[in-house]
Amino acid sequence: MPWAKAAFSASPNPDSAKNLRASRNVRPQEAAQRPSSENRRALLAEIGFLAADRNEWTQDGKNYVNGLFKMLHTEGSHPGLSDEDHSTFRLHVVLVTVRTFLRRLTYGR
Repeated sequence: MPWAKAAFSASPNPDSAKNLRASRNVRPQEAAQRPSSENRRALLAEIGFLAADRNEWTQDGKNYVNGLFKMLHTEGSHPGLSDEDHSTFRLHVVLVTVRTFLRRLTYGR
């Protein structure tokens, strides 16, 4: 994995603060040149971190990552209070997604 080698050289302990700091450094120079978070997510797809074959990222915007962001912010960043069931659902989806991506950073694909 070209992204894994460039992004990560610490021990594979997902709870380590060192690992979390390293996760911010996936191609930092290239990421800094991207004007928006959408462009930086596209970079993650270009380097193979987000998988097109799993529909994690597609060029048309109809993918898991964009769908997750849209689902989390259906009415903007502060739409009011959600009911408990929907809040719990969103929390769990985000926790599973983040854990998957952090494990990918730690162990590679």
